Amino acid sequence: AAVDVIRAIANAAADPCPICLEPVVDPVKAWECPHELCRSCLGAMDEHRSAASTGGAFGGGSGATCPLCRARRVFG
Repeated sequence: AAVDVIRAIANAAADPCPICLEPVVDPVKAWECPHELCRSCLGAMDEHRSAASTGGAFGGGSGATCPLCRARRVFG
């Protein structure tokens, strides 16, 4: 639809997703910072974090942080 085209153009000018480095698709804000990422990338990040046995950005339960600025997660 026309709205999707407009969003794609706007996203192309915005910051890319910090996970896939492509324009953000279906944006989601998950941290206490202004950074957004693709909803599918957040899902992949959560799956990876769940499988990880160590802490850090992708491990350590709901304490995951923004991959750009390390802001804390606002939801689990």
